[in-house]
Amino acid sequence: MIARLLDRLWGPVETRRELHDGPTYGWIHTNDGVTQVLLTLYRVTSRRPRGGRRQVTSWEVEWETDLATETFAPIKGDALPVSEDAVRWGTWDILACVLLRHEMSLNPARYGLPEAA
Repeated sequence: MIARLLDRLWGPVETRRELHDGPTYGWIHTNDGVTQVLLTLYRVTSRRPRGGRRQVTSWEVEWETDLATETFAPIKGDALPVSEDAVRWGTWDILACVLLRHEMSLNPARYGLPEAA
């Protein structure tokens, strides 16, 4: 209800996504060995048209793999959020690999991986 009120006052949220860096390669250590992934960094800006100049900037990394196994593939909407500091210091790709490995350990069935013992 509050979101509808804000939409009426300041307009719907406009989101713009821009390629910022990449693609670059990263490596994920799994139980089966090492998997190579292709990482791309995007800058996402959101603002309301009548909300003045206030806009929110966030960063997300999309990943893909060239494995023959289709089960270990990104699912639509699987972009990984990374921090402004990681982008500023140039370590966004390392952080994305760590976050992806953590996500895979939490939800192995989602990515077609065997359950950890």
